[in-house]
Amino acid sequence: MGSHSAEVLIVDDTPENLQVLGTILRGEGHAVRLATGGVHALRSIRARRPDLVLLDLRMPEPDGLEVCRRLRADPVTSDLPVIFLSASQDREDRVAAFAAGGLDFVAKPFHAAEVLARISTHLALARLRRELAVANARLAEQVVAERHQRSDAEALAQERQVRLDLALASAGMGTWSGDPLSKRIHLDDAASALLGQPCNTWDEVVAGFAEADRPAVQHGWECGVREHHAFTCEGWWPDGRSRRRLRIRGSRRSTGDEGMVGLIWDVTEDHEARQRVVQSEKLESLGQLAGSVAHDFNNHLCVITGSIELLRRTLPPDERVIQRLSGMDQAAMCATALVRELLTFARRRDIVQEPFVLAQAIQDLGAIVGSLVGKGCSIEVDATDTAVRVRGCREQLQNAMLNLCVNARDAMPPGSGHLRLAAGLVVVDGERCRITGDALHGVFAGLSVADNGSGIPDGIQERIFEPFFTTKSEGKGTGLGLPTVVGCVKAHGGHLLLRTSSEQGTTFIVLLPALPVEADNA
Repeated sequence: MGSHSAEVLIVDDTPENLQVLGTILRGEGHAVRLATGGVHALRSIRARRPDLVLLDLRMPEPDGLEVCRRLRADPVTSDLPVIFLSASQDREDRVAAFAAGGLDFVAKPFHAAEVLARISTHLALARLRRELAVANARLAEQVVAERHQRSDAEALAQERQVRLDLALASAGMGTWSGDPLSKRIHLDDAASALLGQPCNTWDEVVAGFAEADRPAVQHGWECGVREHHAFTCEGWWPDGRSRRRLRIRGSRRSTGDEGMVGLIWDVTEDHEARQRVVQSEKLESLGQLAGSVAHDFNNHLCVITGSIELLRRTLPPDERVIQRLSGMDQAAMCATALVRELLTFARRRDIVQEPFVLAQAIQDLGAIVGSLVGKGCSIEVDATDTAVRVRGCREQLQNAMLNLCVNARDAMPPGSGHLRLAAGLVVVDGERCRITGDALHGVFAGLSVADNGSGIPDGIQERIFEPFFTTKSEGKGTGLGLPTVVGCVKAHGGHLLLRTSSEQGTTFIVLLPALPVEADNA
């Protein structure tokens, strides 16, 4: 086993959960023991203490809460790290888990990366606690036995603090302490650097988070003060044009003045990685469903459109009949367009990718967009750079841009607004792709759609690319527009940028690999 491996006891009354968790942990080099219930778990721990316990909350008696209470009541196991596992989403269950002595809480269904990260964190903290406990015990003995070596003992304590500071720095963590009554807090240098602004009270910390996350952060503090147990909260911390996701953990001091102490660290990358995994799983399952539905629906549409054509040929010419057939034909065309969107989203359409000039494609699109957005909206087309070429499906990219134009039109006041379409080279330095989450650097061929609407609120920016998610009223949108754009960009090996604010509106930029200027064929 590696230097960071440990012995973990997994307690769950569901054999499948034991098997999955055991496989995950063994794959990381951990030694794994399994227990199918509370009695079995307590007997196993008494026989040999593990380094950490993954404990199911709901089990036949004794349940996970009772098992944790007994471990905390026993001096031998009072400091044993316990992470609760539960399919329950109730806040009361989380509160009960922490009140019983649990250090963390993982909701089922869980993600392997999250479980491993939490286990790694708590094992590291447990190691630090053990090292500090051993060191402090030795220091106490040394002070009693050799008082004349007090200066050496103080130097040793300082060295331990330096080691602890180094450990926290390597983990990207800062520390804070606070007074529960006045809410005044003190941040160390690392915590101050993470926040990027002075904060002298907890209220100032809460105010720095995005508005949607403030209630959860405030609730964490209040629970920690009221319930006297550890709390964890996190949220988005705006920082100019970018933002970071910060996690705060704290608890009452075990001795002394009953003050609060805790840690703060940046979990942006971990959060975005989890979100990409969740989004990928959603897209995969919904893509399979959409492809199957679109395929069957297309077959029925063929029958409908064929029958309409037969009726045109066989029925006598009657104006009312012709109008009704035209209405049916138009509805069938709309349904066909929806099928194309579904097939694009499911990535089951075969597309032919050929070299073409971006400027020409955006100029052709500008003529179509005018009738789409209405007379009251001014349209600007910037397509002067005719040297920029890409390899792709011109029709599919134009359809993707049309979807963005429709969203831009709906984001602006009816009968007004300014829409700008552009094609050309785009220089990117550090902006993150909204599809992969990667920081991009370099020069790309770009297609952009910009509006001067109200912008996209922070609270929904993470959801707008989800299939079937829409903020439009019922009947106004399918929620497939942006997912279809994402599918198109992926199919072309590109990236997608989003720039939005309430003052300047919203700009979507599709980045594609540019062909060399001299390339006539590729």
